[in-house]
Amino acid sequence: LGCQFVEGDIHHPASNVTKMAAGVPLTDEDREPWLVALHDIAFKWSKSGTSGVITCSALKRKYRDILVCGICNDKRDAAILHGPEEVIWSRLQERKGHFMP
Repeated sequence: LGCQFVEGDIHHPASNVTKMAAGVPLTDEDREPWLVALHDIAFKWSKSGTSGVITCSALKRKYRDILVCGICNDKRDAAILHGPEEVIWSRLQERKGHFMP
């Protein structure tokens, strides 16, 4: 794509990684510092005119709102991937080295 790329999961605080590794779902409160960190990256890019892609699972509207807060509409886009449950489940089963068991 010729732009900056950030895999959002690497920005989780250690406490989130520990919870996920133990199979404990994150709360909205757990996710907030992570989402703010990703927002800060996107905001910096928008201010400097840098194009970039951040991948993350911002499943709730309020998570996506945090990510784009203060970033002009003409400087942001989002892609929400959809697929059949069976396909998504099989891909999740094939993932290696991710935080969740």
